[in-house]
Amino acid sequence: MLTQRMFFRAAAALMLVVAVGCQNSSAPAPQAASPQHAIVVTYPNGGGTTVFLPPPAGSTEPVVLCSAGMKVCPMCEAAAAKYFATGVLDPKCSITGGSRTVIDYTPPGGATN
Repeated sequence: MLTQRMFFRAAAALMLVVAVGCQNSSAPAPQAASPQHAIVVTYPNGGGTTVFLPPPAGSTEPVVLCSAGMKVCPMCEAAAAKYFATGVLDPKCSITGGSRTVIDYTPPGGATN
């Protein structure tokens, strides 16, 4: 009986040492991605919302997110492209009356644009 207790205590101590050792040897957590800028255009009278994300590498056209079937205003798309190239944004669309706003977001999964 005494040898059984000693065996279980020794086994428990060994498992504790292994568990602590495994925790200390783990890889560091990945760093969070830095915030990116996006343009949100809100159209008046319930006209919807369009989001423009920075263009992918090698392109000058922004990524457009909007509802299916919604037409993207070419003036707003040009304003977003101008913003991503120069940092200057016209706050209002002269065609649709939409309000343009710069927001910060963090890409999912740590991806960066």
